[in-house]
Amino acid sequence: MKAWWRDKELTDEEAGLLTMLFTAHHKSAFRENASTVAVITAADASGDLCKAFSAGLMTLGLNHAPIEQTVNFLLLAYPPRYVEDILKSGKRVPGWGGTFQREQPDPIWSDVSLELMTMAPDLHAKISDVTVELGRLGKDIYPNPSAYTAAAAIRVGMPAKIAPYLFIAGRAAAWAQIAASKIIHQRGAVKPSDTEHS
Repeated sequence: MKAWWRDKELTDEEAGLLTMLFTAHHKSAFRENASTVAVITAADASGDLCKAFSAGLMTLGLNHAPIEQTVNFLLLAYPPRYVEDILKSGKRVPGWGGTFQREQPDPIWSDVSLELMTMAPDLHAKISDVTVELGRLGKDIYPNPSAYTAAAAIRVGMPAKIAPYLFIAGRAAAWAQIAASKIIHQRGAVKPSDTEHS
């Protein structure tokens, strides 16, 4: 499989990791998270697939899917060392916490986590150690899709600046399906132009 972001092709192992990652993103996209809600709202209001996609993309960054920040965090030699300072500054640790990771690790992402444990034990250890450190500081929160996406990006040699591609590629088909269901449903609605001359 060709990797357009590097010279060497993906190994079968790396391609398998990305397949698992995209599968988990697809499942996650059908939850009421920020990007999905934005896609639904824009599709319903505009009836336009491109606008719906744009709305979903506009949610990515600081609080929802901070993939680039999470890659840079996991590239630190020992990320847990910085957790306390991040929390003291009033910021969130990128890649941890969220609506679906409050009481236990997200089951949708368990296969990706296990695959990372085998393929990238150093990265998996960093994720585990950050989770433990957060717990020690009274924050019982778990890795979210950004953490797993960032780890996969690092494992397949994708630079932080373009790592959000993995999130987008993983959710695109689900967003299209979700937006299309809203747009197609509107076909029977009376549009203002239909009544202008009545």
